[in-house]
Amino acid sequence: CASNKIHHLKEQYDVKWEMKNMVDSFEKKGIDTILTYYKGCHGCIDGLPTHGFVFYKQQGIIYQKILSNYYIFKDSPECFDARNLIEYFFKHENEIKNEQIIDSLYISNYHYIEITLYYQKEKYHIEVPEDNVLPNDDKQLINWIYRIESYIYNHNYILGIY
Repeated sequence: CASNKIHHLKEQYDVKWEMKNMVDSFEKKGIDTILTYYKGCHGCIDGLPTHGFVFYKQQGIIYQKILSNYYIFKDSPECFDARNLIEYFFKHENEIKNEQIIDSLYISNYHYIEITLYYQKEKYHIEVPEDNVLPNDDKQLINWIYRIESYIYNHNYILGIY
């Protein structure tokens, strides 16, 4: 059930741009529940591997698409139940939307986590500096990030991409 690598790209491409195009394509097809997760870096050198993860619900099945700036992966239906990643947001939607994340002192380059959830013509988007994602934080947003990362790590580690 894990995604399979299709091929190695000779030239890297912009993962965030590809994710946006993918979301636009899904929305045109009538897919209304899409969760994107991206770990990036502002100000870092070009050429570092980056990955994006797109979960989308189609005909009641959650699919995962993995994007990398060096590899393309096939879609795969999730045998491991990824629905709880989306359901967690809806269960704690008010808290997640209203929680304040205190910005750390930004320097010219820093790592961040970007999450976007598209649902029923609505969109929730947040970018959180990785330094602000601390263990044992009681914020629902931070717990949601940890759940997403745990899922990605546990179900994609075998591919050697996380």
